[in-house]
Amino acid sequence: MIAERNMRAVAYEPKFDQRIGLKASYIARQVDTFIGERLNILLSLHKYEIKNDLIYGQDMEEPFIQVIKRGVDYRRKVEGESRVDRNREEAEVEGFLKTQETLCNPQVSVGAMILSVSPIGGKDSLYQHNFYDIFTLKELDGRRFIEARRYSSVLTVEEYKNKLSPLSFMGNISGDADFLKNPIKIDDVFFKNSDEIHSYLHENHKVINVEEFERIMKTCEELKREYIRSKDPRVLDAIINKADMEAGFVGKKINSNIPLTLNREIDFYGHQPVRVVATGCGSSGSASLDSLIKKSSPFSISEFGLEDDSYGSREFDCPECGKTNIRPKDKLLKNCQHCNSAKVSC
Repeated sequence: MIAERNMRAVAYEPKFDQRIGLKASYIARQVDTFIGERLNILLSLHKYEIKNDLIYGQDMEEPFIQVIKRGVDYRRKVEGESRVDRNREEAEVEGFLKTQETLCNPQVSVGAMILSVSPIGGKDSLYQHNFYDIFTLKELDGRRFIEARRYSSVLTVEEYKNKLSPLSFMGNISGDADFLKNPIKIDDVFFKNSDEIHSYLHENHKVINVEEFERIMKTCEELKREYIRSKDPRVLDAIINKADMEAGFVGKKINSNIPLTLNREIDFYGHQPVRVVATGCGSSGSASLDSLIKKSSPFSISEFGLEDDSYGSREFDCPECGKTNIRPKDKLLKNCQHCNSAKVSC
């Protein structure tokens, strides 16, 4: 369940009470997200369904706008109307409604794209990720759906404005809430797909595609398992350095002809200087478990709405394969959505 501690809402309970005994799958996702932000990759890809001109999360039985509104209600209940992020959270509702109105319109052509920019929040904000979502209207077997791609970003508000001013009027944009309130419809005269938009916004930064990122993280798998076991910051530094070297950002890899042991990898990669880069969470250099926990701040107000007290948490990990399941609203889930294991049974 979403935690409440000292009347502060958080998106994931391990930030507080589970510092000891964090779930392995949680730490693994945090490491992947952390490295992904450093390498400027696609952070996530989701498919949204369209029903009755409304956007639904995949396998969900309520419009996604209800999840977002429930998140706002939760935050209002916990921290009141004077909370720091009130304008941002309410802006996210307004912006999503605009995206829904555009992409769910039957008259809109397949291929239409909406860009929603989400800069880091202001001082004391819960929202410390810098990213943007690109929503693309697609069609398969006669059924329309929306593909949502989320990309990490290093741009400041002013840099976003300069980049996007040829595409949309930026005169009324002054901060994170303004961007979220005003998603931008992308004309295909400028860009044909989301990857072209991402390349434009990252034209001064090296970008790693998803396939390359998966290859890189596969080479770090043994180090990742060791970090989850030991929580040793030096091992995390080794993961960071090995990923950077595999991606070609820094240094040279160990000669692949020499047999490697885990300890040798930790010694070699863990003692190298760590490249300091701007990431979606600010400046990122040598890391520790605490720094990863801090980076677990919510991406969206919707994270506070993905809960349903009638059956418990909507999101949970399968005890068999470790992958995350999202239980459809008001339904029991008898099998894992990934490996079909019956051990989930909740």
